[in-house]
Amino acid sequence: MDGTQDCLRAVDFLCSRPEVNPERIGVEGMSQGGGLSLATAALDSRIVACASDAPFLCHWSGASSRFRNGWRNLSRDKVLSILSYADVMNLMDRIRCPAHVSMGLLDEVYSPALIQVACNRIQSPKKIYYYPYGRHADDEWSRGEAREMWLREMLVPRD
Repeated sequence: MDGTQDCLRAVDFLCSRPEVNPERIGVEGMSQGGGLSLATAALDSRIVACASDAPFLCHWSGASSRFRNGWRNLSRDKVLSILSYADVMNLMDRIRCPAHVSMGLLDEVYSPALIQVACNRIQSPKKIYYYPYGRHADDEWSRGEAREMWLREMLVPRD
């Protein structure tokens, strides 16, 4: 999961900057970025808010129909075994910050049912938004607006 390591190093960099309040760092992303934001929140306790839209990389075994014939010379079971090492679902119960997860119910790339199963493992306060006509990471206006408002609420100091 090189992407997750990149995200963790980005948090290190932000915390090294004098203009950044290390107590107000949030992560957000869509699709693969959504999965990476969840992984980053799970692995770095400095994250205080996580917003993920249509997170990919969650619950690979549920997506097993995509691996019916395996990959190259590997069996389907071997492919799923390898992918389990990069499955964000295995990290979801480590998320300690509030989480905002949204998904389109017409997602043709990654099943909202798989995302829901992974989200069920989040133990911290969470808000899950369902967009009945949303497709994969289409970020319709209301979807992006809800995410941005939530992040502002979580990260901007109240005077």
